[in-house]
Amino acid sequence: MVCVTRTFSKPASAWRTFDHIVDKELDTSLNKILAGLAADIEAMAAAKEGRAAAVDAAKAAVTAATEGVHTAEEAHGTAAAAAKDAKAAAKTAATTAKQHHHNVDKACDSLNHAERALVVFTQGPLAAYDEVREHTAPPPEPEPEQPEETSAVEAAMAPAPAPAARVAASILPSPGVLSWVAQASGLARSPQVAQSPQVAQ
Repeated sequence: MVCVTRTFSKPASAWRTFDHIVDKELDTSLNKILAGLAADIEAMAAAKEGRAAAVDAAKAAVTAATEGVHTAEEAHGTAAAAAKDAKAAAKTAATTAKQHHHNVDKACDSLNHAERALVVFTQGPLAAYDEVREHTAPPPEPEPEQPEETSAVEAAMAPAPAPAARVAASILPSPGVLSWVAQASGLARSPQVAQSPQVAQ
């Protein structure tokens, strides 16, 4: 470049042999450079369509990515709203669960009280009832032997039977027998007794 500057700084009529050599070498170098530039231009022209296709593909990818971002933003907004609703629902569910736990605790207390009452009833009144129901009455005592022959006077003067015996009696003596006993003992029957009906006690 120093030689080219010196050569072209002088008029062509003052050039010498070295200056012509520099001019010739400069032409050769420029031709090579121009040829290389022409090849590069042709190569770039040939690759222009490919680059344009790549640019279009990149634009489409950018558009798709932008749409994906918008879709993701919408999904994020929806998810945030759903999370907010879920948080509110969880809070409501926690409150409801707390109330139900309180009711369950009350029900458990009532159940425990009922179980204790059942145990007391089972071990107390029910056990006594079962014991009474399973109890067997003792056999009746044998009746005392009566003398075979008893006079009418002794029969009339005999003490009245016990209340239990009177309750157990199901057949009353006939009026004729009572009259005979009264005549035998010398006692007269009162009108009230004669007129009153015999009622089993």
